[in-house]
Parts: sequence; C-alpha cells; structure tokens
Amino acid sequence: MKRHYLTLSLVLYVACLYFNAYYTDNGAHMSSVWLLVYGLWGIPFQIYGWFANPVFGLALLAHRWWPRVGLGLSVLALLLGLSFLVVSTVPDNTPQSYDFVQLTALGVGYYLWIGAFVLMTLGQALHCRDRREVRQVPHLRVVDWLLLLVVLGVILFNAFPQHGYVFERTHPW
Repeated sequence: MKRHYLTLSLVLYVACLYFNAYYTDNGAHMSSVWLLVYGLWGIPFQIYGWFANPVFGLALLAHRWWPRVGLGLSVLALLLGLSFLVVSTVPDNTPQSYDFVQLTALGVGYYLWIGAFVLMTLGQALHCRDRREVRQVPHLRVVDWLLLLVVLGVILFNAFPQHGYVFERTHPW
C-alpha cells in the first residue's frame, strides 16, 4: 500500500464520481459529479465540504517535495469532507424551487470520496515516516496522471447532459 497509495486514492476518487453522493426526503438524489462541478455554490448555505476537492489536489501536488505540507493538506481535506456529516438540509435541486430538503442517506459516492481522503492521509503519514528514514520516495506515475485526466474527462463528458438540468431565462432581457 505504501508504494501505491497515490494511485489507489485517485482510483477511489474517480470511482466516487460514478455514484450518488446523497439522497433527500423528496426522493431526489445528487450525483457526485454534479456536486464536484457545482459544489462551490454551497458556500452561501454554509456547506464547505466542497473545498476538500482542491485541498486534495494540492496535497497530491505537495506530497513529494513538501511531505509534511502534503500530510497537513490531506488531513485538512479529510476534515473538510467529514464536515458534510453535520449537514442536515440541502437546497432542493428541482428547477424553480428555492426550498430546502432533508438529507435521508449518504450515497456510495460520498463514502468512496471520504475513502480517497483517508487513504491519502494514511499513505502520506507513512511517506513522512519513511522519508525520515530515507527510503524510496513515492511519486506520481503515468497511471496517476492518466487517472487525473480521467477525472477531468468524467466531469466534462458526464456532468451536464446526463442530469438534464436546464438553465432558463427568467427575464426578457
């Protein structure tokens, strides 16, 4: 695991994008890809878990040259991701609705997302310990970069047409 924690955490991260993140009491669900693309809009509603995504990306970038910074960032990403556990209501996702709905269950996508952060944190902690002992330093391999491209492709290809969300003009101008 020590040598492949980057690859495995990226595999979990990519896998989470294919599943639903949560379910609501009105029978709706939210896919993880949709949350990744539009999760920043949770800030006005005091939902800050989305920030775990860029922090996770920074942890991936910093893991080799600044291992302690990478460990701190991966712990921060994990904590930000776990902060979604205290959220009980989310904005309704239906068009022309400004209501809030209750969360009824977390989906597989959420647990895979958290799993990616846990794996990154544990692997980075082992990496910091090993670096102190001057062992082999893990690095991003070609497979890791391909997985990052897959994440980008999944977001661009699947996020918008699959969900059928339409932005309508409400003003005549």
